Amino acid sequence: MRRGRRMPFQDRELHNWGDDGDDDGGDHDGDYDDDDDRDNDGDEDGDEDGDDGDNFQAASNKLHSFAQPTSQTTNNSDIELQRKPPPILVSGKVTFPGKLVVRNVRVDLATLYGLHYGSLLFNNPLHTSYTNASGEFSFVVPPSSDNVTCLVNFNYNGGSGVKNVISFSLMSDTNLNIIEIPLGLWNGTVLGGDGAPVGGVYITGRSQGSTRTSFSKSDINGNKNEISGYTSFESGKFGIGVMTELTVNPYVDIKIRPPYDSPWKSRDIDSLMINTSNQQTIILQLKPPPILVSGKVTFPGKL
Repeated sequence: MRRGRRMPFQDRELHNWGDDGDDDGGDHDGDYDDDDDRDNDGDEDGDEDGDDGDNFQAASNKLHSFAQPTSQTTNNSDIELQRKPPPILVSGKVTFPGKLVVRNVRVDLATLYGLHYGSLLFNNPLHTSYTNASGEFSFVVPPSSDNVTCLVNFNYNGGSGVKNVISFSLMSDTNLNIIEIPLGLWNGTVLGGDGAPVGGVYITGRSQGSTRTSFSKSDINGNKNEISGYTSFESGKFGIGVMTELTVNPYVDIKIRPPYDSPWKSRDIDSLMINTSNQQTIILQLKPPPILVSGKVTFPGKL
């Protein structure tokens, strides 16, 4: 009977790809054992009943199956990569009152963190863009089923803060159209107790929100407005940008700080309703007159 011939690649195939642990007729470690593969007289060992021929066909079929691409994912050796979905475009335009356009306004897309101590907090921005000279902005971002919030960070005449515009999902191209930030000017004058204007006074404050120093001070909608500005040295007048929708509640932590060498005393206002329609007047009081402390020190023996 013709002796079957053992094919060398048969063992290599089993070594390279492995199997389920059953013995398919070869050494799984890829080594060739002289005692198994050859007789003592140097002739190749074989199975008299021709089983090696069947093993060769089975190994050939297995090798062929590895050579064909497949979409099956049940075999650990098959890895199918998916094509990335195309990016989406988010665009819009930011304007300020009177159609004023301000460039380099920062626009963020962020996910919600939660409400804490009266402030609506957001996670660090996922994406950031800046407006151009026309107030336009755009993002090209990967799609996502998560909801994001568009936050506009403004700075207008000494008033700065964040406006929560809209929440949406990043599933398709989105045009946010024109985003007009509702800002106005808080106009007023700082006077001394004698009725004369006080110049160079530094004014700060903020809209209502969290009272926790470690939080963002935003309100329950995620909006916030911090104000700062100086009075004119000549007239004592000031004009500071405020977010008008937040003036329905008092602004808090108002601090009025005259120059250091001024005769007028600093003033703190815990709560103040800001009116953007009419001029407001803030009156300062004179510092109390200084007092004199005197005395004389002597030592024993009239030293």
